Amino acid sequence: MEEDKLAAFRDIWLMFTSQLPKFFVPGSDLCVHEQLVAYRGRCSFRQYIPSKPAKYGMKIWWCCDCTTSYPLTAEIYLGKQKNAERERSGKELVVKTLTRPWHKSGRNVVGNNFFSSVELAEDLLSDGMMYVGTLRSNKPHVPEMMKASRKREEHSSLFGYHDQFTLASYVPKQGRAVLLLSTLHHDSAVSGPDKKLDAILHYNTTKSGVDNTDHLATVHMSRHKTSRWPMSLFFNMLDIGGIAAFIVWLGNNPDWKVSEGIRRRRIFLTDLGYAMVTPHMEERAMIATLQAPIR
Repeated sequence: MEEDKLAAFRDIWLMFTSQLPKFFVPGSDLCVHEQLVAYRGRCSFRQYIPSKPAKYGMKIWWCCDCTTSYPLTAEIYLGKQKNAERERSGKELVVKTLTRPWHKSGRNVVGNNFFSSVELAEDLLSDGMMYVGTLRSNKPHVPEMMKASRKREEHSSLFGYHDQFTLASYVPKQGRAVLLLSTLHHDSAVSGPDKKLDAILHYNTTKSGVDNTDHLATVHMSRHKTSRWPMSLFFNMLDIGGIAAFIVWLGNNPDWKVSEGIRRRRIFLTDLGYAMVTPHMEERAMIATLQAPIR
């Protein structure tokens, strides 16, 4: 019998994530990226990511709507699994699992160079979805002429086409090159004084869905110092739930407290907290044994 590393938290996690897609219809672009929940205690699947502010914590893969940053689906990374297929194609499997509810919808998936591969783009095409993402130069499908070179002019571009795939290479400055794989763009259109590719502009516009959700979760948060990893995940779940509720509320009430500006979310979370605890407080107030004695 295999051990479930997430057994202490799995039930409530599945209850929470199963509700998220029910209350929001995403737009044309979905973003897949990681969130690191800060935690330095003992945990068998704790990760070390030096590029993150917290550096140590538990990694969660998220799929978010690119326009609103609404959290749609998630999967907690538990480390390498014994299943050989998962080890071989773990990155591709994560993207396909998170985007499964929208297969055959024609939506576009945006990912960074950690996920991007021709194999993933092919799988998503077979599932009726497009893909746009940066690509690492060590991938076997990248020609030498598209890699970084000081011989290439600044703001120049190269394109490669095959079937429904477009591979683009852009030079932001001499000696560097940005590689992008797309099954959504099929032309060599550029824009602006820097002659940036339209595919790169589209990627820059849509890539920050998960990062913005992670940022919002750290601005107003319910987290407390704890040595128990399920509690750290639970506090993060509350923060993500507050973000989702706020996005749904604004979708139905776009003119709500517009004059408050960025304070709207803090006001909403305060009102939400009171709305959740008030019925419980009123119910307890009716219990005779809990009422204060009259003197």
